[in-house]
Amino acid sequence: MREIETDARQRINVAVPATAREACRVEDMVVVGHVRRILANLAAERHAELIVLGVHGRGAIDRMLFGSTADYIVRHASCPVLTTRELQQPRP
Repeated sequence: MREIETDARQRINVAVPATAREACRVEDMVVVGHVRRILANLAAERHAELIVLGVHGRGAIDRMLFGSTADYIVRHASCPVLTTRELQQPRP
């Protein structure tokens, strides 16, 4: 589990450049569980002003059968949500 968390944190650090961290308060975290509910609840509890979320761009059938984390968060978040297509990170 630690290896997964370390990998996730490294990917977050690459995705959020230092200039963005200087311009505003960035709080990144790695969570385990029902991410969409956890993230929507954390944003409300912490009075977040914006959620930035990477999306996979799945097809319509996948969304119908499995749902979409981004769709859920956009509908349930207490603040604006900015979605961006995830870039493929090279894995070591």
